[in-house]
This record gives sequence, structure tokens and C-alpha cells, in this order.
Amino acid sequence: MSQSHKSYPKKRQSSNHARHGAGEPYPTPGTPSRDKRAFWLGFFVCAIGYFFLSFQQPAGWGQLLWAFLAFGLVPGIAGAVIWFTQGSRTELRSTFMRGLKAVGCAMFLYTGVTLMVLASRVGRPDGGAQVALVWFLVTVTYTLLAGCVAGCVNMLLSRIAALRDNHGSAS
Repeated sequence: MSQSHKSYPKKRQSSNHARHGAGEPYPTPGTPSRDKRAFWLGFFVCAIGYFFLSFQQPAGWGQLLWAFLAFGLVPGIAGAVIWFTQGSRTELRSTFMRGLKAVGCAMFLYTGVTLMVLASRVGRPDGGAQVALVWFLVTVTYTLLAGCVAGCVNMLLSRIAALRDNHGSAS
């Protein structure tokens, strides 16, 4: 009587061992989690700012003050928070995109929900396609504007830090 030999599957090597066993360098520890943390912290700082802005419509704040708060102060603070959280980097494109994504997502939600609430208050049943087009254009425009402000603040702070590291001072 022959015994069948049970074959147990080989233990899988960890992905780090398989990837880096051939001499590839290990990534900087904590970088992906730091980037995720920077994104979410920037998103939540921006969301809190837009939550306070949502208490009154822009007419209640005054157009100029609302525009400064929505497109300057809130995205600027969020961009600075993202920079402080992500650590010092020199790749300016990635720092810009990190600020653009985090603040852009928060502004997209804020603008989208605000415009939907306003459209339901006005209650225009005719022209649904026009309302959807205006909603889309305004939401995307506001998202890009606020995201670009945060990205520029993040990029500017990274550039200042790089200059300070290279020359010993900011000026």
C-alpha cells in the first residue's frame, strides 16, 4: 500500500523580502503613512473651516469676506497643516498635488452640498440640465481654485524649507 505524500504549500516570503532581497533599497520608513496622514489632516482642517462657513450664506458674510475665507484663509491654513504633517520634501510637484487633492476634496463636498441645498430651496423644476451644468461648473471651478491655493502654500513652504536647508537661512 503506497502512502500519498501530502504536499504543504510553501510559506510565502514577505513582499518586502521578495522585493528587496535582490538588492533594491528599502523605502523611507513612514512615508506612505505620513502622506496619508497629511492628506486626511488637511482634508479635516478644511472641512472644519467650511463647516463654519456654512452657517451663513455668502451674502450673510459679505462677498469679499466669504471669498477671502473660502479661497484664501481656509485653504492656506490647510496647506500649511499638510506641509507640517508631511515633513520636509523637495519635490515641488508632489507637494502641490498633495495640497490640491486634500483641499480640493473638501471644497468639492462643501460646494456640491451647498449648491444642492440652494437649488432645492429655489425649487426650479424646469431646466434640470442647466442646473446640473451650473452645479458642475461652479463646483469644479471652486474646487480647483481652493485646491490650487493650498497646493501653492504647501509648495511655497517646501521651497522656503529647501532654501533654508541649502543656505542656512530663509533669505
